[in-house]
Amino acid sequence: MSELAARHLIARGASSIFVSSCSYDRATNVATAINGKAIPFEELYKTCDLADIVITSTAAPHAIFRREHGELFLKRRHNRPMFFIDISVPRNVDPEMSKLDGIFVYDMDDLQQTVAEHVANRRKEAERAEAIVDAEVERFQAGLQSLDVVPTIIWLQERMENVRQTEIDHVRGRLGQLSPEQESAIHALTCGIVNKLMHSPISALKTAAREAEAGTLLPLVERLFNLPDKKTAESDLESERNTLKVSRS
Repeated sequence: MSELAARHLIARGASSIFVSSCSYDRATNVATAINGKAIPFEELYKTCDLADIVITSTAAPHAIFRREHGELFLKRRHNRPMFFIDISVPRNVDPEMSKLDGIFVYDMDDLQQTVAEHVANRRKEAERAEAIVDAEVERFQAGLQSLDVVPTIIWLQERMENVRQTEIDHVRGRLGQLSPEQESAIHALTCGIVNKLMHSPISALKTAAREAEAGTLLPLVERLFNLPDKKTAESDLESERNTLKVSRS
């Protein structure tokens, strides 16, 4: 457990790791594995004040760090704080240590509470993520539904454009020779009329698609504007486009 904790601290930027154990060989093996330095256990209290963070995980049945040790460490460190993380069961750090100014002790209960808080935070984040996914799925489904009205909207626009162009062609002979400015004015005027007329039905179709009412409104719009059914719409639309190209040429 200490080795795992040490590896985590190293990954977080710890520069020096000291390892002490009642078995010096074991301490040496762990220190070698994590690129640290082994300390003989009998020198533990002489050197412990060199560490900013002390992690304890021994099998000792009693506390190996008591209040008097904390007082000694603070004196040597000129009251620079120390953190003790006790992951031993039973505890290796006397709770009295935490009463000293500059000594901060965390045991398994504290770690368990921290883990519970992290789990709760992750649960909240998961709920937020689920809400985002649900919203995106709903938006995607609305987009799929809107695809049903796209052919009708395109066909309606094409039909109105064909009507506009046909009517202009009908009156062109009576208008005489038109200047480029006059041609542009007629084009802008007729396009504006068509766009304003089409705004309401197209908006209604898009709204109906988002509210899943396209199945009711589509047939009505097709009858009102005398649009072909879906089976013949694609072929008729292509024919209209070809006719429009010929008239413009």
